This record gives sequence, C-alpha cells and structure tokens, in this order.
Amino acid sequence: FLKPYKKHAYILAGTSCLATLNNLAPAAIQAQILDHFDKGGRDLSFLFTFVGMWAVVLVIAAGFQIFNGRMMTFIGSHIASDLRKTTFRAIEFLQLNYFDKKPVGAIASRVTQDTDRVWFFLSDGLPFFLVNGLMLIAVVSILFATNWILAIAILIPIPLVALISVKMWKPISNMFFRASQKFARVHMHLNESLMGIRVVKAFAKEDLEFEKFRTRSEELRSAMASADMRWHTAFGGMTFCVAMGAVIHWTVGGWMLFTGRLTLGQFYMISVYLGALYGPLQWFASVNNWFSRAMAGAERIFEILDMTPEPVHIGGNAGTITGEVEFRDVRFGYDKSNPVINGVSFKVAAGEMIGLVGHSGAGKSTTINLVSRFYEPDQGSILIDGVDYRDLDLRSYRNQIGIVLQEPFLFHG
Repeated sequence: FLKPYKKHAYILAGTSCLATLNNLAPAAIQAQILDHFDKGGRDLSFLFTFVGMWAVVLVIAAGFQIFNGRMMTFIGSHIASDLRKTTFRAIEFLQLNYFDKKPVGAIASRVTQDTDRVWFFLSDGLPFFLVNGLMLIAVVSILFATNWILAIAILIPIPLVALISVKMWKPISNMFFRASQKFARVHMHLNESLMGIRVVKAFAKEDLEFEKFRTRSEELRSAMASADMRWHTAFGGMTFCVAMGAVIHWTVGGWMLFTGRLTLGQFYMISVYLGALYGPLQWFASVNNWFSRAMAGAERIFEILDMTPEPVHIGGNAGTITGEVEFRDVRFGYDKSNPVINGVSFKVAAGEMIGLVGHSGAGKSTTINLVSRFYEPDQGSILIDGVDYRDLDLRSYRNQIGIVLQEPFLFHG
C-alpha cells in the first residue's frame, strides 16, 4: 500500500534524517557557550554569534516539523483511503455465504474503525517512531564520542525498557484484538437494533434490546480497560527506568564533573540529550500501544482481503441467454451436512413461466438463489441454455437476470 507513494516516503526519510541532525544542534551550541564562559571567556560577540546560530537552527527545525508533518499526513491519509476502498471492494465480491455468517455491523466496523486505527498509527505513531528512532541512534553515538564510560553507565536501564516492551507487547496486542472483536459486536447490535426499530417497538422489546446492548457495552468496557491497564503497567515500569537513567547521569556524571573528567558544557549537553534518549524510549510504549491497535485492525482487514472472492470473470461470456434452465441431480445446503434440496432435477423451457409451491423451508428461495448463482450446488449441475453456468462469466450472466427479492431493499435517496 506504500508503493504508490514511495517517492514521498523517500523524501520523508531524507528530511527526517536532516531534521534529526538539526535537532541535535541546540544542545551542542549551549555546551559551547557554557564552556566558553566557564573557562573565563567574556566575549559577548561569541555569545551573540552562537545564540544567532541557535535561532537559525530553531527556524530550520520548525520548517522541518511543518514539512514532515504535512508529508506524513499526505502519505497516511492516502494509504488509509486506499485501504478503506480496497476493503470495501473486496467485501463487494465476497461469496454470499460470508454474509450469512457475519452480521452487517461487524463487517462495517472493519471498513470504518479498523482502517481508522491503521490511519492513526500511520499519521501519528509511525512519524514518532521514525524521528525518535533516528534521534536515539544519533544521541547514543554522541554519548560514546563524548565519554564512553558515562555512556555505558547511562545506557544500563535500556535493556530493562526493551525487556518490558518485548514481554508485554504480545499480550497487549492480543487484548486489543479481542477488544476490536467486542467493538464489532456493539457495532453489530446497534446496526441491527436501528434497522429493526419498527419490530422492537411493535413487540415492546425496548428493554430487552437495551439489556443486550448494555451487556455488550460492558464486555467492550471490560476488554478495553484490561488492555489499557496492562499497557499503563508497562508504561509505569518504563517511567521508572527512565528516571533511573537521570539518577545514574547525575551520580556518575557529577563525579566526573567534580574530578575534571567532564566539562560543564559536556555535562549539560548530556543532560539535554538524556531527554532525547529516554523520553522517546518511554513513549515507545505508547507507539507500541498504537501499533498493537493498528495491527489488530490490520489483521481483521486482511482477513477479508485474503478471502477467496466470487469467480466473477472466470469462464466465457454468457452471450445472449434465451432462458432454458435445467437442474440435474442438484444437492445443496447452507450447511453442507444438512442439505435444503437433495437430488433435485427439473427442466424449464425458454419463455415458460412456472411457479414454485411448497411449505416454508422446502427450498423455494434456495432454488432461486441457486439460479441467481448466489450459491453454487454442492453436487450436480445447473445448466443454462444447455451450458453449465459455472462455465459462464458471472458478471455477464447476472446482467441478464431480473429478480424481485422476498424482502425489497431501497438504497437511501
């Protein structure tokens, strides 16, 4: 899905690298000013020169932030839109038995809620991960270049942060996936209740429907709360690790400052870079949260995209159908172990008008569903003008069928 926008992605990657380098400059400039005055320098032109450089860096940083934000919004919104359209297109061509098993609300939530989660991650989570990932690499490199002993000491809590993230990610991801399923059930019930509101009112079942909705809403609340509580637990552990990084710096770095192994400017610069190092690490838990939600949504979306669609364009063109219909020993069941029609054979001549008569469940609607090729027989064959209709192009075939459904449906407007 990123492929059509790879040129934009390359530009974004390049400007993100430049923005990262630019964002490192203020701390280095401040360190130079501090060291200059700490060594007894009293040259105000030096101060004004470096402050001017600092101001230029800030202007450039603002420009990069605006450009990268707009670029990421462009890429993320287009991918989300493409994903939404592709998902809807895939749903249109799913076989009808999928819709027999899945409520409309549950399917609709995949096009709306799940694609929105992917979009949110692409527009907010991914840029955060990209920029701060580059920042981490740059900061660690600078720390080792400045003082490798202090760098090793400061980085001691990082394995703990990584361990918490790795251990917690899979359970949290699974919990958000289950929460997505609960949300789909709420969406499904809401959709069903509104569509059937006349039936609800006619039988005075408002209380019953509310009780069902309340139960499903509580299930969603419980699932979301469990996932969020697990995430906050992980986030709290990471916050502690971040705080310990600062304690280590002030302990080891402070000792080095007093013994002359570190200048005041270097100590201050590393203090600033600590925020750039541990701040993103702490919030990577949030990215993990966004990523878990997005992956849960993506999994539900690609479940649809990976399904086998109707064989729309398989077979030859149907040509002009005259209308001879023949069933030859046809067996079919919506549940294959429980056939609705079994061993049915009949032939209707072109232009002949017939009626199907029988008690409820005898297979009248099923026969019409089979002729319309909403389903295909489990055994036997259906011939149209002497040709098995599975050998005909489905779109061409259906274009020549007129059908009035048992339950008429009017599209809005």
